[in-house]
Amino acid sequence: IADRRSPEEGVIKIRKKNAGVYALIMGMLIIAIILNIFSWTKYFELNKIYFGKNVKIYPEFQYEWSRISHFYRPFYVYKYATGMLAAMLIVKRIKENPAKFVPAYKEFLSAGRSKRPNDILKIVDIDFEKEDSFNEAFALYEKWVREYTEGTKC
Repeated sequence: IADRRSPEEGVIKIRKKNAGVYALIMGMLIIAIILNIFSWTKYFELNKIYFGKNVKIYPEFQYEWSRISHFYRPFYVYKYATGMLAAMLIVKRIKENPAKFVPAYKEFLSAGRSKRPNDILKIVDIDFEKEDSFNEAFALYEKWVREYTEGTKC
């Protein structure tokens, strides 16, 4: 069946099809400009402090922030935080009850992407749809911070 659209209709369809991509690119460009204007100075100054006097910081380094997607990709860092909480709880469970949780951990690892992430975490008794798992992880973290600070007092 022949395509009965005019060349102009085809161009309009292509423009509409790519409008979302165009909007995304323009949005990212605007964000980059805003971040560069408002944050590069602080980022650049913090890196000078971080690296100290023994590392030469070139002026081009002020744009280095733009390669770190943590700064402008929504929820990117969230994955690290929830991953760390889950890892803390898995270690705690294995230490408390190795007979139960070593096999559960192996099952957890072998699940791959066969289910939703939270359903896979339930294999090792972690449910991030409920506050209990978060509260348990935060309590463990607070305990570690307390132990560290008490151990480092002079």
